[in-house]
Amino acid sequence: MALAQQGRPAELFALLLEAPDISPSELTSTIKCLISGKDGAASTAFAKSIATHADSELKKLEKSKGRGPESRQAMFAACLAAAAINGFSTKQVACHPLLGLHPDGGLILSAAKRLHSQQLVFLLRYLLQWLKNLTVMDVMEGGVPHGTGGVRVPSLDTLVVWLAAIVDAGNLRLSSSDTAVSALQGLLQEVILQVSCVKGLENLSGLLEQLRRSPTGRRRSSGITAVPGGYTVECLDL
Repeated sequence: MALAQQGRPAELFALLLEAPDISPSELTSTIKCLISGKDGAASTAFAKSIATHADSELKKLEKSKGRGPESRQAMFAACLAAAAINGFSTKQVACHPLLGLHPDGGLILSAAKRLHSQQLVFLLRYLLQWLKNLTVMDVMEGGVPHGTGGVRVPSLDTLVVWLAAIVDAGNLRLSSSDTAVSALQGLLQEVILQVSCVKGLENLSGLLEQLRRSPTGRRRSSGITAVPGGYTVECLDL
């Protein structure tokens, strides 16, 4: 948690990557600290470094002509780098080191149950953006973009574990909040788009359908506001 408070994402990423014995309370504290975004300057610098790297990889792709192995490698590197910044707010980017943690569903569930519902909604929106980026950029196996400390593009399998744990932890808390329902609807729509072609999302889809049918008070039907601009595979495939 100290590394999160001090705005040291690279060190935090390395710690979580090699932290098999982290406790639920420690993970909860780390998540809360990252979401609070107290060190705005550090978060801004971190996001800027990732964006700069993505632009650098795009320029390399522009110089890579033809359809040989080098061109395909440049395309993958550009997509991987773009996936780590496309559509994310600075505050969301600050949470990237969390995805370096081994995806232990039980640990994540235990930690998430201690979070406020608004913090769960934040994580849902954050993970939803990852889900969109993985599929749009076609990097569902994930990877670590070279030259960006503290960043790991999660695999789809890792993302499913996190999403299932967050939704399970929220349970009826999420279905009774307008803001949370909006996030769940956005997630459900994205899952429905992918479930027919991506293995592993069936159980998450069923859980989301169950929450959507739960009796609650007034709900708004509006979804998540899309972030304008950003990268797509089409714009990268020069």
